[in-house]
Amino acid sequence: MQTGNFPELVNAIPNVEDYDLILVGSPVWRGAPATLVHTFLKGVQGYQGGVATFYTDAGSAGDYEKNFKQWAGNLDVVSVHEGSADIKQWLKQIL
Repeated sequence: MQTGNFPELVNAIPNVEDYDLILVGSPVWRGAPATLVHTFLKGVQGYQGGVATFYTDAGSAGDYEKNFKQWAGNLDVVSVHEGSADIKQWLKQIL
């Protein structure tokens, strides 16, 4: 992350324009989403719908939300969900 050298995705990103909302899940790696999330978010910068993220962590999420929103750039981040809270309730709120 410090060098800005993010990995490439193995598969092509599907056409996301057919969706109103994209859910992006990730573990927390040193206070940030997994580095592949950065690559994905960069690849969907033209997307006009909402983006919501959820994460799992075994300790502290650190700056996960801040990093995700920074990586999201111009995307509309509508919600961030911490993994130990009730995900069913969160999904009802955003869907």
